[in-house]
Amino acid sequence: MDLLEIELNVGFFLQPQDLACCVRVCKGWYQAFTPSLYCAITTTEDPSMMIMPTVSVLRKHARHIRQLRVHLSGPYLTMLRSHCTNLKRLDVVIRHMDKTSPDGVLALIRANPRIASMKVAGNLTLMPTLMMRGLSKISHNITGLRLSELGLTSESLERLLDTAEQLQVLELDITFHELQNPDWERWPSFPHLKHLVLSVTGSELNLANQLMWIQRCPNLEALRWNIGSTVMGSRSSVSSAKERRLPTKAICDVFKQKKLPKLHSLDLQIMNISHTDADVEAILNACPPLKKFRAATCSIHYSGFRALERHFGTLEDLDVAGCDEFSSPMVQKVLSSCPRLKRLRANVLAACDVVSGFGADEVRAFVAAKDRKIAEKTPGGIPNGKPLPPPAAAAAPPKPWVCKGLETLIVCITGADAPMWNEQVLAQIGKMSQLRELEVGVHPGCWEQVLSQKDNRGLDLRLKRGLRYLNSLPFLEKLTYYKIPQRMTSMDVRFMARTWPHLCEITWTLHTDEAKAAELRPSF
Repeated sequence: MDLLEIELNVGFFLQPQDLACCVRVCKGWYQAFTPSLYCAITTTEDPSMMIMPTVSVLRKHARHIRQLRVHLSGPYLTMLRSHCTNLKRLDVVIRHMDKTSPDGVLALIRANPRIASMKVAGNLTLMPTLMMRGLSKISHNITGLRLSELGLTSESLERLLDTAEQLQVLELDITFHELQNPDWERWPSFPHLKHLVLSVTGSELNLANQLMWIQRCPNLEALRWNIGSTVMGSRSSVSSAKERRLPTKAICDVFKQKKLPKLHSLDLQIMNISHTDADVEAILNACPPLKKFRAATCSIHYSGFRALERHFGTLEDLDVAGCDEFSSPMVQKVLSSCPRLKRLRANVLAACDVVSGFGADEVRAFVAAKDRKIAEKTPGGIPNGKPLPPPAAAAAPPKPWVCKGLETLIVCITGADAPMWNEQVLAQIGKMSQLRELEVGVHPGCWEQVLSQKDNRGLDLRLKRGLRYLNSLPFLEKLTYYKIPQRMTSMDVRFMARTWPHLCEITWTLHTDEAKAAELRPSF
């Protein structure tokens, strides 16, 4: 509060002799909170579009700014480059740029020698080589650089590689124009680079050059690689790309432990280029033990899954939501075999797999016979056409999930219409006491797989169907069951509100009847 607010709210209780004390309090608050209030600032192209300090106010408090996101077309750049001198992070957004803009950004960087992280994003045609040339000369303290939506030339690439020699983090989502292959002898290694993102559009920087770049990073720990984006463009280029084969042997040679011994995080996106399950198997076998593996568009079938098993002992983050062939038994196998797993995102997990518990042999048998049609009614089976687990797994005891530290579970759980199965699945989830995000609904990546299930009904989140087993999730912050119909009661909703004190988001309706759902919402 300032003096006017103090007078308005507590003035009735104050005596004239207390005013000096109020002034001291206001000054104390001002000195204490001003640095944090102005620590992170975002400017806009049009200041009228959002509430933010005026240019004069920013000029006064510019010394407190540590993180700055600035639009070159806005009115703030000239002032900031003169008064803002303590930046640690700078994000530059280029939309409309004049001839003086690169000089303005370079002046801002020169005035802030302690900048450690920088991001430049903008129009493809508005990033001159001048800025990259200057950046390579003056950015000796920058350890993180992120470039997106930019068009670079051969000279820009050379300046970028010069800068990369000192970087620890480099993220590229860019396009190259009229590029000549760089002389790699000039850059024998990038010894400090630990985190690399390559998503390069334009056929000039081909996969061979990208592999050359990767293998020159001996201390690389995390790699996110969009393989195939280099050939995106016209329809003819995309169709010809699909006829090309993934250079698996060359990739495996780079991923061997002797060349990238510290690699523990791999995010592969293979698009517009032909590959098979055997290619993924070879790559995973070549990698050192991984803590994080994401494969948004990869083909992972039985062979690839067997190779993934090599990493179960170290795996902490697995994202296979875009892999249509990563089946429900495989998901169950991951949950029951990865003790360090903290995050899992997959397409579908059938309740029968959780209840029955699949072993490695059952996974192999199930994958080999995935197209086999299950009889609507078998001796000793469940009538009315409900799906049955394969015979090999039916007699197997349930295998508990061993990932006790799981914090995020994103998978559509289907076929839990039988009350006993529904309760057993919820009981299994309830043992993951560290869960913060639980998503058991239908997300876009798994829609086709869910529709292919004979019984695609999801979890019933009611107390009489086993919701009470989730009372052991005290840290739950987000619950999502998109497209899974519910028929909750006020008792169920009160249980959620009381049991999950940190819950801040529920996605999808509480009841199929909108009127009843409206009655339940105020309980939160």
